[in-house]
Order: sequence, then C-alpha cells, then structure tokens
Amino acid sequence: MLRNNNQAAVSRIYHRMLKQNKVRNVIVILAIVLTTFMFTAVFTLGFSIAKNLNQMQLRLQGTRSSIYMEHPSEGQINDIKSCPSLLAAGIQIDAQTVSTESGKYSYLLQYYDDTEFNENLKPAITNVNGSYPKDENEIMLTKQILDNMGITSPKVGQNVTLVMDGERKNFVLSGWYTGFAKSSICLVSKKYVDSQGIDMQKDGRVSISAKEGKGDKLQDELEKNVTLRQDQKFDVKYDVQSENGSNRVFIAISIGIIALMILLSGYLLIYNVMYISVTKDIRFYGMLKTIGATMSQIQKIVKKQALYLACIGIPIGVLLGTAVSFGVVPLAMNMLSIDRESALSSAVSFNPGIYVFSVVFAFATVFISARKPAKYAGKISAIDAMKYAGNISGTRYKSTSGGRPWKMAWRNVFREKKRSILVFASIFMGSVTFLCVNTFISCMDADSYIEHYIHNDYVLYGDGESDNSKLRATMADIADQMRNIPGMGTVEANRSAKVRLPFDAELYAPFIETEDDPESLATFYETTTNSEAQYGAPLISVNSDMIKLYNKTARQKIDIDAFEKGEVCLIGYVDSISASERMTDKTLTLVNDQTGRKRQISVGVAMMRTEQSAITAGYYWVLGGAPEAIFVSDAVMDDLFPDAEISCIIADAEKGKESEVTPYVQRIVKENPVIAGSDIKSVEGSEFKKSMLSLEVIGGGMSIILILIGVVNYINVMITGVYTRKLELAVLESVGMTKRQIRNMLMYEGMFYGIITTVLIVTLGSLMMYGAGRLSVNIADYAVFNYPYALVAGVVVVLFAICIVVPAMVFRLVTKDTVTSRLREAS
Repeated sequence: MLRNNNQAAVSRIYHRMLKQNKVRNVIVILAIVLTTFMFTAVFTLGFSIAKNLNQMQLRLQGTRSSIYMEHPSEGQINDIKSCPSLLAAGIQIDAQTVSTESGKYSYLLQYYDDTEFNENLKPAITNVNGSYPKDENEIMLTKQILDNMGITSPKVGQNVTLVMDGERKNFVLSGWYTGFAKSSICLVSKKYVDSQGIDMQKDGRVSISAKEGKGDKLQDELEKNVTLRQDQKFDVKYDVQSENGSNRVFIAISIGIIALMILLSGYLLIYNVMYISVTKDIRFYGMLKTIGATMSQIQKIVKKQALYLACIGIPIGVLLGTAVSFGVVPLAMNMLSIDRESALSSAVSFNPGIYVFSVVFAFATVFISARKPAKYAGKISAIDAMKYAGNISGTRYKSTSGGRPWKMAWRNVFREKKRSILVFASIFMGSVTFLCVNTFISCMDADSYIEHYIHNDYVLYGDGESDNSKLRATMADIADQMRNIPGMGTVEANRSAKVRLPFDAELYAPFIETEDDPESLATFYETTTNSEAQYGAPLISVNSDMIKLYNKTARQKIDIDAFEKGEVCLIGYVDSISASERMTDKTLTLVNDQTGRKRQISVGVAMMRTEQSAITAGYYWVLGGAPEAIFVSDAVMDDLFPDAEISCIIADAEKGKESEVTPYVQRIVKENPVIAGSDIKSVEGSEFKKSMLSLEVIGGGMSIILILIGVVNYINVMITGVYTRKLELAVLESVGMTKRQIRNMLMYEGMFYGIITTVLIVTLGSLMMYGAGRLSVNIADYAVFNYPYALVAGVVVVLFAICIVVPAMVFRLVTKDTVTSRLREAS
C-alpha cells in the first residue's frame, strides 16, 4: 500500500475550521486566557508572599544572628568560624550610652565589624544611605533616631550632636538606614572604640548566624568545637529563619491546592467546548472518513486547533496575570501586615520558574481537555457520523401528558449525561468556591477578633531586656505618663519575675511529658548545678478584673477571692483536659533565688492552651518542660518580689475619649525603645478590617473567575445545544408545537439545571462551607462559624436568572428564520 502524504490538505482543513468556528474559538481562547491568567497570578502571588514573609521575619528579628557569646577570645572566634553550619560570625562592641540634646531619647553606641554589618545586620535593614563609619568622629544612625532628633532630610557629612555624660559631643553623619528592630543603636567606627580604650574581650560579643535550616546543628557544633570559660555561655535566641522552611511548605501546599482547582475548572470548560464542537462537526468528520482520512489525521485536526488557540490564549493570560500581580501582591502583603506594614515588603517577585509553571500547567490543561474530544472524533465510524443527529434517547415514552414542555425538558437535560455532569460540576464548583471563600472570610470577623484578643483599649509590652537600665525611661515611668494623659481612665500594670520551682518530676509531669525526651530532661533538671538552667517559670501578677474576664469564657473558673488573697494561682499552659485536671489543686513552692524567700500556693486552675488569649500577660521567656507562666495576685508578687519590674501596661480611655487619647499613646510608644510592642484597640481593629478587605478582594476575585468559568460553560452548552438541535426544534414546530412552548421547554431545561445545582449547593456545598468554617476556626481561635444564608440565597437567585434567561435568548436568535428555512438548512 502506497503512503499518501496529504499533510497539506489536513493543514488546510484545520485552518478553514478555525475560520468557521469563530464563536467556539472566542470561548476557548477566553477559557485558556482565564486559566493561564489565574495560574500566573497565583504562582506569582505565592512566590512573592513566601519571599516577602521571610524577609519580614528577618527584619523584625533585626539581624540574622541568633546565637551570642560575651567576651570572646581570638582563639574562640577561630573555633567558631571552623563550624561547617556557620553562616557568619561578627563582632559587636558596646561603647557608651548617649542621649539627644532634649534628654528625651537615649541610645547605645556600638561598633560592628565588617562581617557583622554586611552579613548579619544588612539583610535585616532597608534604605541604606552612605557608608559605615571609618573615622573616629563618624556615626551611622537609623532613620527613626534621625526623626526623633528632628532631622527629616539628612545628608552625609552633616553634624549631629548627642549628649554623653552630661556633655555635648559632635559627630559627623556617615550614613543612615531604616531598621525594624534594635532602632536605638548608633553605630561608630573601630577608631572610636579604640580611642575610648574599649575592646572585644572586655565589652564585646561574638554574634553568630547559621545557614538556613541548620540552627540546631550549629548549636551542637559550637558545643563540641568551642571551649567556654566559667563565666561564658552561648546565649541562644529564637531564630525566625527556622520557620522559613515550614512557611514555604505551607504556601506550596496552598498554591498547589488552588492550582489543582484552577486546572479542574479550566479543564471542565475547555473540554466541554471542544467536545461540543466535535459533536457539532461530527458529520463533517464522517465525510472526511468516507474520502480516506485516517483516525490519526482527524485527531490531528482537532488537536492542532486546540494548540493554535492555546498559542493565542496563553501569552495573553501570562501578560494579564503579570499585570494584575502588581495590584494583587501589594493587596496580599497589606492583608498580612497588621501593625508591621513597613517591615513587610510589597515587592512583586518574578522568577522564570513562575512563567514555566504557568505555561506548562496551561498547556497541560489544554492538552488534557482536547485529548478525549479528538479521540472521539477519530474513533467514530463514517456511517455513524453521517447519521448523527444529537444524542437521542433510546427510551420510548407513552403517556397522555408526556408531551408537556417541562417533562420534555427534564428528559433533554439528561439526554447527554456526560455533558450534563460536566455542566453541573462546572457551575457547582465555581459557586461553592465563591461561597466557601466568603464563608471562610466572614468567620474571621473583625469584631470577634477584637473581642477575643484585645480586651482593653491600650496594652504596652516591655521588651524584658536586661540592659533597660541604660535607657532613660522605664515601664514604671511610662505608666505614670499614661496616667497623666487627658481623658485616660484606668491604668494597670502587670509585673513579672523569674521564680524558681524546686523540681519534682511527678508534680510537673504534665509539662515535662510534652517534650521529646522527658526522662532525659527530668534527669537534667534533677542534677544540674547551673543557676541559669534551674527549673523555673515567669511569675506574672494580674489584677482581679482580668481574672473576672477569664472566668467569663473559662472551661474551669477560679475562685476570685482566694486568688486575691494569694491562696491560689493560675498556671499555664496544658494541651489536654486530663493534664489540666492533674495539675489543679496541686501545691507549688515559689522561690526567690536572690532573697531566699519562699511561698507555697495552690493551683486554682491549669489553663488550657486554647485559653491563652484570655489573660494579657505580656512578653515572657519559656523554659523547656516547665510552665510557660504562673499568674498570681499583687499580694503574692509584693511578698515574693517587691521590686519586680513592670512587664505590661494595660489601660482604658474614658468613654468616648479614645480618639483623643490614642495619639498620646502612639507618641509614647514611638518615643520609648523600652516598649517592645503595643496593642491599640482602634488601630488593631482598623488594620484588621483593612487586611480582611484585601483578603476579600483576592479570594472573591479568584472565586468570581471560577464562577465565570462555570457560567461561560453553561452558556456555551446552551448555545451549542440549541444550535445542534435546530432540526429537532424545527420539526417540533412543524408538527404543531408553538414557539412559546419550545421556548418554555428550553427555559424549563435551564430551570432544571438551576434546581439541580441548587440542591448540590444546599447539600454537598453546605458540607463544604461547614468545612471551610471549621478550617477558619482551627486557624483562628477567635473565628465563629455562621452559615451564610443570605449569600447562598443571592447566589441561587443569580444562578436561576442566568439558567432561565440564557436559553430563551439563544432560542430567539436561532428562530429568526421561518420553519421551512430552518428545516431546509438543517437538512
């Protein structure tokens, strides 16, 4: 048999079919554009969020360093640098404390070597201007310090005056930068610290950072490689970079789920359009077979059309996705930047991988969508194709009322089951995605957030650092300033201290058992002689109003009178009810190691971790296997630690005066570096609402696009369905059925699509909405699930309107000609 090369003919046919099916082409290109657009936008958003969140965490930490050692020798530094997991080891040297001329602000002069400045500090700061100080009189400041000094337009080389030991000292500004932590540090040169007789071994420390993901390994290497003197230890801080890996995994999983939904939605639309297009042209494919076209050639005609349309739609989708990303990414960053806007960049991150993924996913969607219709076109026999007149049901109905339009419509809906299922799936999926996204967002209501987390108008947290004495204002001073603000109501203060707990493995078992190796940890606490590692916990004093607030929502309430008298305490936090019951009513011995003072107290309630937000505690340290906090009354704190420092200030404005008081409080927060953080109810509420608006725009926009895909799919089905049934509808009209009856029949078909989709939404969709609500409750403990009755009703009404109106409009367009003309044309 001689091989016949008719590729030119195949190519000619595929081009002519493209020109003939203009409406089909527009719908397919629209589907491909939407699919590619969403892939590009989602991948860009995910990549940008991951990168910007990691950058924000580093900025808020203030440095890459997480391990410090005081007064290092040259030999110890060399040993540290030999560790394989080390990223950088820089030197910090403390000089003097200085203040502004007004005496309002105090700062610490520090020297950083090149490694510390470039490797550890620089990645955590932005807007670096000028250079690091080199001469003895040069200084580098943060933008915040310059603002506090009234210098709004700094210039390299200008003079700045600071007060040191009561005397004015002039420095030359060598540079400045924007910092997000450690903003009370002024950087000086090596020549300056040398002139003051200050050196590394007396006033310095080594600042150590680990390679990403190797923090724990570096600690082990340091313990093994570096010999410490008796007065030295490695001070290990929490490293936010350790979260980067888990953040990336979470974002990757989220983006993967969204991408899968987009893939499925795009597939449903493109597949349905291609399948309907093939069935519409099935007679033509049959004719090609009668003149010798092979199965592979017919499949090639279908696939080449899809590929051609993909080559048009995918670039448009990529360009649109890229353009929209410039608006979506800043919105998403705004959503995540409550109270830390400046630390979280809104930069859009582009990577070649984003476009590779978008194009590959889009092409894969088109290929999968076109594969089955092409296979169907190639497999059908020439005789079957020539006889094809739509999917005719083989069931005969005998009934005196069987010809009623609504009964005919019901049978027509399921005449092509595969197509019907795809339409139901597409509309249902788009609608339920929209409803689930809105349910998820509505559960996280701003009022619920404020009520759950922010019980007072103002909460100021002390940083808890041991060098606070170098700063002019203390938390006690700030509490006095708060009381003097006009319109301020009550001002309370929580105090905290480190209390030692004589170790008892049986007594503290509910806490020890949560660790990975409880037996080894218990042995360590029983045998250690290191005073810094003795078993203990933060002791925090709280007032009775806070205990009353806790009792309102507590699983187990505490006796307020007994608490005020110092007979009982609250201890936190445990993970199970059984652990809480095991600790309740146990007697603790509280020890002040500095004075030797002891006191016994009973555990009134062991708080569950889910109740953590019920009491405003401030910032505190945590020891492995020990209670995270012990809450006592002021009477107990006065007895054990009469000189305990204030760790948290809690205040409320007089009724109606909050708007007047808030600017004063914000000024106090800005002017005092000792304040590590603050919660201002009005600001937090406003920022939260703004962030949720961003989430609504992004989530709602994506779900609306999915609904649009479903609606376009339905419209395409109805247009093509009516068109392919032109002969059938013309025959019905020729035997006596009126246009009105036919139109009603088609509208009934649309109504049945709406009814079945509504049933799916109310049943399966409700379960999915409940799941979205439960997910929001699990993610945010303040969230409250409420079924979105009004939203569901609105979606159902819109769906019914579309499902009923579209068939009537399509029928009106098709039946402009006479019955005779339509019968002749169809034949």
